[in-house]
Amino acid sequence: MASNRLKERHLYVVVERWAGRHFGCFATSVNTGTTYGRVDVVGLRQTPGDHSAETDLICIEVKRGKDPLLKAMGQAYGYSVYGNYSYLADYRPDAPFSEVERGLAEQLGVGLIRVRSTDAVELVSTAPRSVPVDDFKLQLADKMGYVRCTICATFFARSETNKSQFSWDLLTKDQDNVRRMKEAISDGKGLVYWPADASANDRTHDKRHRDGRVYNRRFACNTCARIFVGKNGE
Repeated sequence: MASNRLKERHLYVVVERWAGRHFGCFATSVNTGTTYGRVDVVGLRQTPGDHSAETDLICIEVKRGKDPLLKAMGQAYGYSVYGNYSYLADYRPDAPFSEVERGLAEQLGVGLIRVRSTDAVELVSTAPRSVPVDDFKLQLADKMGYVRCTICATFFARSETNKSQFSWDLLTKDQDNVRRMKEAISDGKGLVYWPADASANDRTHDKRHRDGRVYNRRFACNTCARIFVGKNGE
């Protein structure tokens, strides 16, 4: 595809495919976000560790090589409220990033990815790890169809289709019928539940939700739900 006809959306899938392989992501998505902003490419990666289940959220701003560099880097840096690592992927078929540009990226805490062509992508510099706003990170992961287990902290899929925020076909809801909950968990589903204590401590809850219902929700993966609720319907 000629460079003058190449659009950013054409590069999303190229960068997404590369990021999934290079960073070892178990889930990726394009053009995903919340009311505060969308991210061009997002990836979830579980870091190695036998004693933890730390999951990194990687955010990538994709540009066509036409935007002012500081503006593009600023957009990538803004993703640090969502993710642990923020990158700028710029389409540069001819010229690499200069030393000055690499220094600016380092100053801002943004990693650089060079897109040479739709078939060639390379990592130029690694982004430093940042600490995102936890709720924003969970919101973005939820948009990808993944939620975090409250017990073991593993991210797991809440839906096979992810048609909406409340597509929960891989979850069973906390309910009074414990037998049905155990049957669903035995079938491989996770658990979603609503902690009333969390809502009671949230002093803004009644202002945001005036119907008296509990909106704070938490999740447990199938492994933890089986331990928490009971195994094999017993």
